[in-house]
Amino acid sequence: MCAVPLFGFFSFFALVGGNVDNGTNAGLFYWNLNNASSNANWNIGARLLILLNHYTSLSIALAKNNVETGLA
Repeated sequence: MCAVPLFGFFSFFALVGGNVDNGTNAGLFYWNLNNASSNANWNIGARLLILLNHYTSLSIALAKNNVETGLA
């Protein structure tokens, strides 16, 4: 958390996002907790996601098997 003195009190903020050069710490899913809240950067990051849809083909195969074997 970031500590910022404010009238004798400390405020804490979690900064979301990391630098591109941070490797796996880049993008929206990275929470930066080691910089002051006065720190200002422009960072663009992304996390690649590959979503494979195996459930549909598996369900069709099971349904076909149940019909062929008389279980349906």
